[in-house]
Amino acid sequence: MATLAPPATDAAAALADALSKVRSQTTSKLDNQRQPALLLAAIEATLREQDPAASASASAQSTIAPTAYYAALVSTLEQAVPLAADDLKAGQALPEGHMLASALYLLAIVLPFVPAAILRAQAASLAQLFAPLLPALQPSAPPLRSLITALQAFFLALEPAQLSQLRQTFAALVELTIDHRPKVRRRAQEAVQAVLASPPPPKLSHPYSDMVATWVITTIEGVGGKRKKGKKEEGASVEAGIWLCAFVSGLGPVWPASAIPALATTLLTLPALASPFLTTSSYNLLSSLLRHTSSHEAFEPGKLPALLSTILSSPPPPSDAALLSPWLGIVDAGIGAYAREDREAAAKAVADIWPQVWGARGLASEHTDVRKAAEKALCGMIRYGISDAMIQVSLPVPPSNIPNDTPRVGDLLELLFSSLTALSHRAAVPSLLVVLTAFISRLRLHSAVRGPTAAELLVRKHVQLIGELRQTKSFEYRDKADEALGMAVEVCGPEWVLQVLPLNLEQQRGGKNQEGRAYLLPILRARITNASLSYFTCTLVPLSSRLFDLSIAAASSDRPLEAKVYATLTEQIWACFPAFCDLPTDLRAALTDEFAGVLANVLYTQTTLRPPVLRGLQALVEKNAALKRASAPAEEMRVSFNGLDQAEGAQNVEFLSKLTSNLLSVLFNVFGSVGREGRGMVGDVIAEYLGIANEKDISATYKKVSKLLLDALPAHNAILSKKHGPNAKAPQVPTSPGGDQPVPHTTLDLLILLVPHLSPKHSGALWDLALRDDILGSADPAVQKKAYRALVKLVEAGKVLGKEGRIEAIVETLSEADSVAAGAKRDRLQLLSAIVPHIPAQALHHIPSLLPEAVLGTKEVNEKARNAAFDLVVALGRKMQAGGIVRRAVVSEDAEMDEDDDGKAEQTEEVEASVNEYFTMVSAGLAGSTPHFISATITALARLLFEFKDMLSDEMVDNLLSTLHLFVASTNREIVKSALGFVKVAIIILPVDAVRPHLPTIVPSLLGWSSDHKNHFKAKVRHIFERLVRRFGYEDVEREVPESDRKLLVNIRKRRERAKRKKEGQDETLDAAEEDEEPSQPRTTGRDAFEDALYGSESELDDSADEGGEDAAPAKGRRGREIKGGKGVHSKTAATYIREDEDELVDLLDRTVVGHITASNPANDKRRKPGQEASRYKMDEETGKMIIEDEDKAQSAAVADEDDEADVSGRAYVEGLTGRDGFTRGQGGRVKFNKNNKRGRAIEAEAELAELAADAEEAKKRKKTKREAMPIGAEFKAKRAGGDVKKGGQQPYAYMSLAQGSKKQGRGGSQRVDITGKKRNSSGKGR
Repeated sequence: MATLAPPATDAAAALADALSKVRSQTTSKLDNQRQPALLLAAIEATLREQDPAASASASAQSTIAPTAYYAALVSTLEQAVPLAADDLKAGQALPEGHMLASALYLLAIVLPFVPAAILRAQAASLAQLFAPLLPALQPSAPPLRSLITALQAFFLALEPAQLSQLRQTFAALVELTIDHRPKVRRRAQEAVQAVLASPPPPKLSHPYSDMVATWVITTIEGVGGKRKKGKKEEGASVEAGIWLCAFVSGLGPVWPASAIPALATTLLTLPALASPFLTTSSYNLLSSLLRHTSSHEAFEPGKLPALLSTILSSPPPPSDAALLSPWLGIVDAGIGAYAREDREAAAKAVADIWPQVWGARGLASEHTDVRKAAEKALCGMIRYGISDAMIQVSLPVPPSNIPNDTPRVGDLLELLFSSLTALSHRAAVPSLLVVLTAFISRLRLHSAVRGPTAAELLVRKHVQLIGELRQTKSFEYRDKADEALGMAVEVCGPEWVLQVLPLNLEQQRGGKNQEGRAYLLPILRARITNASLSYFTCTLVPLSSRLFDLSIAAASSDRPLEAKVYATLTEQIWACFPAFCDLPTDLRAALTDEFAGVLANVLYTQTTLRPPVLRGLQALVEKNAALKRASAPAEEMRVSFNGLDQAEGAQNVEFLSKLTSNLLSVLFNVFGSVGREGRGMVGDVIAEYLGIANEKDISATYKKVSKLLLDALPAHNAILSKKHGPNAKAPQVPTSPGGDQPVPHTTLDLLILLVPHLSPKHSGALWDLALRDDILGSADPAVQKKAYRALVKLVEAGKVLGKEGRIEAIVETLSEADSVAAGAKRDRLQLLSAIVPHIPAQALHHIPSLLPEAVLGTKEVNEKARNAAFDLVVALGRKMQAGGIVRRAVVSEDAEMDEDDDGKAEQTEEVEASVNEYFTMVSAGLAGSTPHFISATITALARLLFEFKDMLSDEMVDNLLSTLHLFVASTNREIVKSALGFVKVAIIILPVDAVRPHLPTIVPSLLGWSSDHKNHFKAKVRHIFERLVRRFGYEDVEREVPESDRKLLVNIRKRRERAKRKKEGQDETLDAAEEDEEPSQPRTTGRDAFEDALYGSESELDDSADEGGEDAAPAKGRRGREIKGGKGVHSKTAATYIREDEDELVDLLDRTVVGHITASNPANDKRRKPGQEASRYKMDEETGKMIIEDEDKAQSAAVADEDDEADVSGRAYVEGLTGRDGFTRGQGGRVKFNKNNKRGRAIEAEAELAELAADAEEAKKRKKTKREAMPIGAEFKAKRAGGDVKKGGQQPYAYMSLAQGSKKQGRGGSQRVDITGKKRNSSGKGR
């Protein structure tokens, strides 16, 4: 008998999702889609008939267990095999929709969800069933793919002992990886790769991996008929070799390392077949094998150099770009593998290989792909192949212990330098720059601790050349040059780079090597690290001062552009300060009192330079503190960070802590002088320096700041109280020195920053200070907000709530607060949420006193305050869930939650804390006196129900659903809105069995708002009913709906069916065998889960459908055209149109019908058609000639008429508003006539004068318009044709006297145009 799995199991849910795509194909016109769907429907019907529980609750959409599907499908498959015996024996393909193909298709879907233990138990029977089918189904590709998928799931579930008995079946599966059919071949390769990648535990490699490797090598050896068997040549085709290379590349790390040498040797024989594609595939595979991290360990000693020698001895010709790129990839991977085995030997190999890669087969090639591959290979050889000995032997003073035959890296650098200016490598300049960048990165080797790097000694002229090229205006590869210069800054340091390439920012005009190099400043800012801070203080800071003076001088001399340039340069120099503060090598020597004064002056006076200075001061603390905490060995740290280690970091932190007192004073002053928007960065720097300050400095700082707060509060509160007095002028609120923020605001912000670093004594003092009436109850909302924030920080720090009785005191103090500003509500709710976890289990009687504020907060307008209220409601629930005792005797009698309780509760009762008791407390708010509080209570209950649904008793859930549906029928819309949200949440998250008994009461109450458009109630109710139909079935919901209200359900049902048909129409174009490969991913939103349930989960149906339930017509645009799509709509199939001629219909049976098919709408074709313009002209009836009028005159006349009409209508409108005869309508529609006053007459006179002036100007323009020179006879030229036309009754071919051509025109009697149409004295040729 079939068993039903619980709906919550992951396997059942995933299987149901996979089978849902098959169920929708019962009406498909394709047999290979329809037959599996019909078979699935028959199997499910049989399984449900066998299970009484399933048949009794068929409407509950019970999920059948994967094991039940598996048993039914295996039984069906056993019955279908004899039915297909004749076709299988004859070697014929199975017909579409055959029972065997359908069963295999469904089994391929179900088998991955079946427990592995069941498959292992049925391994023998399944092997007997699958093994004969694998060769028999060779002619039938679709069922063969399904069988491969089933075999994959089968092999993944087996144990090592079982796998050893099925080697023949797996070998047959492996042979399909070179099948000539692409889909079968791909599916077989994916299955083999998946099986080999998942070895049965405890094995680390799969038992079949060696067998697969042997088969692959043997098959590659026989590619092209090289392997002989008997007297006949037998081997795989060249295409099979290409497919095998791709298959092995997909195996990746699964390929056994022991088989790498044999495969590499075999692959080197493939280029002899002279197949470019096969050679490329073999090269790519060989390079991927050599990149394996353990590839060098698989080769015997001497084998890897021999392999490299073989590869280098047979390079492709320079003209063969297709083979050069993979060949260079092998060189790159081979050198990397060789270097992992023997670094010094690989270095010698690099010296031999370098000329080939540098020549015509590499960087000097004319093909871009080859140059890119050579660039990558050279960078790999530089990184892995160049040894330290090659670098050291090239230094001016090489070590004495290096052998004489060691290759020199200096020779390679010389070749690079000469190639940068050589014509042979002119196309490879960007690649050369990348190679130079790799060289500089490799040459970061120090000759001594804190000594010069090898790059400083070897690439000086290279950097000079890059600087010269970078200055050239026509240089195209500035980004590559900047990358090389940036690497030089990182390795050699900014001081060395600026010595080689000076900035020259103060030079007005310079000769050679005197050009300004301002482009270096952004490079310095991005790449400086672990450099000398003294260089910045001694060189760049004075330079910035001089540039600042030049900016001031230019501004005073009225040269604003020059002043702006110098000011920008000053800002760019100071923008490098944070980079110099990244682990400087000489912090204690560079950060002198003089430089500290400069920093303070910049912070006070230069607002544009303040951000980089603040970031630099922050980096000094952060980087050195991280260095102090580093766990790496000190020797490695000194090598990596230019002589710095943990001890240096500790000394730097100690040095900075001594400067903290003075720096904090400066930072506090800056903090008080900036606005609210700019305090964040200053506050971060203050927090960093407070973290390293000693306790004495923190204590002194706290006392000073708290004293400033107490001194400023009386005046601040007095000013606020006078501000609202009668006839009192609001005085100016005292602010911080140089700022616009009041002193209490600034001091409270500073106290918040101090909280994490205060001692317990000062923390208690700050706690008492923040709870004062003149602070917590201040009339200034900002003071309240900051006080609550300080209290939150103190609670989170865990320094104030340890004392006994402090919880009771804070709760009572917060409860007695008279007024809370709107801006402080969020912080107050966050304070309450922070306090709740600290309430003792014996003092849970405070929770009822906190509930009213938490519940009302869920209706706050501010989103952050509303979220804080939800968090507080949940925090109170979790506290009750943790357990404890609630003593009702001490619960406040005047609490709002109990105002309608009439004293019937026994106040002496002690109740055990639980989630049910908490829901009882919150539910008391449903008896509130105001609709607002009732609505807030319902919203809070919805949030709590979502959070604690699994902990509530069935009785509590039943009571909630029985009560809340009454509020849906309320007459107050605010209550109804919250009640609809509660119902929606309950329907989504509660079990079906818990909600079903309440459908007779929920459904009628919802129907009362199904026609109300206000507050979107109609849409909300429709969405709720869609959810009801989805969870409970259409029949169960329809049973509770009266006949008069079933129009809504009918509409929902038809829209669901329409959506289903639309989806089926889209799915019919998909391949039936690939429908289950990738299930659709759920849509993600930025909201949390509760908001998705409350505000999301909207209708998934088409909202364009009409409410009457009929099929909606296609949406129309404003002009009646059908809208094919819109924003956010992507059609999977393009629209197809037939282009018809006006006089001839399209014959769909004609072979040329394809020429009439188009993807664009012919109605939108804007191209000009023959005779299209003829309708615009008149026809002479007597002669039959077309009359072409002067279009310019007609058009100008029409425009003039339109302008006159518009001008008249415009004047009439203006006169109606402002004229003496006009009128306006005032309040209530009363007519008010315009007055005939002086102002009105002046307006009319001004309008008349403007009109006269415009007419005069137009006449003047017409009079002064210069007459264009027009050749003789030009008046007869046609506007839209190539010939002449009749004008004024005169024919264009009439005789014309020569005197007309010689007639004087223009002033002075000079003729402007002769009879040929040219100007006089013009020869037509340029002189």
